[in-house]
Amino acid sequence: DGRVFSFFADRFEVLGSELRLRTGVSLAYGTAEATTLDIAATDRGGAQITRSVEIPVADVNEGPVALTLDQTTLAENIAGGVVGTVSVTDPDAGDSHVITFSDDRFEVVGSQLRLRPGVSLDFETAEAITLDIIATDSGGAQITRTVEISVADVNEGPVALTLDQTTLAENIAGGVVGTL
Repeated sequence: DGRVFSFFADRFEVLGSELRLRTGVSLAYGTAEATTLDIAATDRGGAQITRSVEIPVADVNEGPVALTLDQTTLAENIAGGVVGTVSVTDPDAGDSHVITFSDDRFEVVGSQLRLRPGVSLDFETAEAITLDIIATDSGGAQITRTVEISVADVNEGPVALTLDQTTLAENIAGGVVGTL
């Protein structure tokens, strides 16, 4: 019908009869909960009307974007040993996260990744463990990070000493008591 629209904000455009954001432009609730747009319509005769319109920006869940573990080595034979600190970065300020693992020997207490009570690792059984750490935010969005936990070998002293014989016959010089 010959109307021409103009805006006093370069983030928007009209395509057909739709008001849209320009390609590559988005709005972020965390930056502004609403944006105000001044729209001017001009007809073929030059008559013009201008209106100011407030457009609310809906907050949507943004999933976690980073998951870090600050240490990846744990000494063997330490029941309930602490591996390191788990951190989750989420654009939604204040969002809570549930941390789960691909190996049920591990848990998070506070922000520390640790072995469950009574559980320890053994270097002689496995020098490293591959572990998926999954952080799920309150909206259900997830991020997964695969880490390799190195198991540090520690010196394990002898745990038993046996002597197969404990009797020595008399009068045998240099006689053998038994084998250790």
